[in-house]
Amino acid sequence: MKTAIKICGLCDPDMAKKVVELGAHYIGIICYPGSKRYVKPELGRKIAKATQLAGGIPVAIFVDQDATQMLLLSEMMGVDTVQLAGSTARRMHAELPENFQRIYVLHVSQQGSVQIDSDQGLSTLLFARDKIMYDGLQSGSGHTFTLHHFMNPYPMPFFLAGGLTAEKVENANNTGNPDAGDAVSYRHIR
Repeated sequence: MKTAIKICGLCDPDMAKKVVELGAHYIGIICYPGSKRYVKPELGRKIAKATQLAGGIPVAIFVDQDATQMLLLSEMMGVDTVQLAGSTARRMHAELPENFQRIYVLHVSQQGSVQIDSDQGLSTLLFARDKIMYDGLQSGSGHTFTLHHFMNPYPMPFFLAGGLTAEKVENANNTGNPDAGDAVSYRHIR
């Protein structure tokens, strides 16, 4: 099974299109105003459209937004795959429409231990629809965790994130074959 690639933080529709044409499968659109890679909904819609036209899947990345805000922003951008990176988004995702695919972020310590899901959102994920993303203790920081001690404790498809490079994704197959590797910038996969 080939590991898919997800790239986050692109702020240019043409770059999103090019990155998908070069082999990325998912493009993450940062909807968190506190991020330096945040894009407003109008630009997010253009990035989503360019991603879809190139054959990729746009992903709206949420942190502090509740279900109403996530739905509104997703509809404005034409996106139905959401990444739940913060407590509010993880707690509220069950209120989103059934057709929305969720990528539920769980944090992993530097030593490779998956942290407890204090937001209690795992119980409403669906195996056939959703995925888990394992990231370092601070999502989007690029801080990695030790893959030698990491094991996927949940019987669901999963993504690995946190300072990944192409080499780390390739070596991650001992973790149970991740479905995708997530990088914050396309420069990490060249």
